Amino acid sequence: MPESAPADFATTLHYTESLMRRVVFAFWRRTVGVLFPLVLLAMAALIAIGASLYGMNWYLVVLAAVVILGTLLVIAIFVTHYRHTLGRFRRLKSPSATLSVNRELFTVTSDLGSSTLKWHAVTELWRFPEFWLVMLSKAQFVTLPLSGIPAEMQQFIRERAQLAGGKVQ
Repeated sequence: MPESAPADFATTLHYTESLMRRVVFAFWRRTVGVLFPLVLLAMAALIAIGASLYGMNWYLVVLAAVVILGTLLVIAIFVTHYRHTLGRFRRLKSPSATLSVNRELFTVTSDLGSSTLKWHAVTELWRFPEFWLVMLSKAQFVTLPLSGIPAEMQQFIRERAQLAGGKVQ
């Protein structure tokens, strides 16, 4: 990858454990959505009503299995990302990173290493009030705490992600 292009912007990002917890919850909420847990609750209510009125039968047992598997899936998504994100944060000697961006590349450097990617690697940019998630795949993202990113740099990141074909939400 070409490293010779000067950074148009560079800043230091500061992370906290509480921020990373909020990141995981926001990712989980956006990934799972509100509807899926509501459907699981409605199905559980139907099972309870059906069992109390008619007794347990094979289709209520199948429905209960679907509810249990769906619930386990929702929990597994949260726990997996929580352990990964907080584990990575806790391995940092210094809870900060340097973000450098230019027209072609963005680089994140911490004491764990450095990643340089072209903008077309960004599939989506999920914007939250406190942080942005730069999505590289459905389950892999870079967290950008907004407190360390000037407004002009935020605009630049948003524009570069869009120009490279990333969806900005």
